[in-house]
Amino acid sequence: MIGRALRPGPPPPYDELVVLEQTLLHVIGRLWAAAHEAERRGPGTPGREPRRARLEAIRYQTAVGLGDGLMSAQLQVRALARECQWLLDQCPAEAGR
Repeated sequence: MIGRALRPGPPPPYDELVVLEQTLLHVIGRLWAAAHEAERRGPGTPGREPRRARLEAIRYQTAVGLGDGLMSAQLQVRALARECQWLLDQCPAEAGR
């Protein structure tokens, strides 16, 4: 799914981008909750502030929506895919669920 969202080239049809967005948002929601909980439990860990800032940025990115144009939709799906990959890197145990 992430690979499909980040595939170079022309954008896929808008309806495919809608499906990708919804799938990514679902996965991001689950991973975000796990990453946020891990950050809450580890108050003194190195690099905590950049991770917290990234989590907040992801929260706002998920509220943006696709927009009306094909290019804006493709850019949003790609941004969500990058955020999803970052969350997977932060919470590898959640990836298998």
